Amino acid sequence: VGAYHQNGVAERTIGVVVQKIRTQLLHAQLRWSQQTPICLWPMSMQHTVYLHNILPKEESGFSPDELFSRVSSKHTVINRLHPWGCPVYVLFPSLQDGKKIPKWMPRSL
Repeated sequence: VGAYHQNGVAERTIGVVVQKIRTQLLHAQLRWSQQTPICLWPMSMQHTVYLHNILPKEESGFSPDELFSRVSSKHTVINRLHPWGCPVYVLFPSLQDGKKIPKWMPRSL
């Protein structure tokens, strides 16, 4: 109990991921404090690990997923990423179907 891993690479990666999680949570708390409670840290961790695995490393130009699977990627998924913790607005279904609503009614949730 409480023993450290004997793998320095794993320890360093865990430390980097934890720092990124902390940064994401603090950034979201500063910008959108009501929508970002600290209890969302598991979702921040999932997002951070996902980013860590798909983003190419500077020294090699390959992502950990590419190195693991030995399949190169064009990294097109990076263009669709959004900042973690930012509010998302959903367009009302009537507007999605092309119908009109009154001018002063809200258009999203």
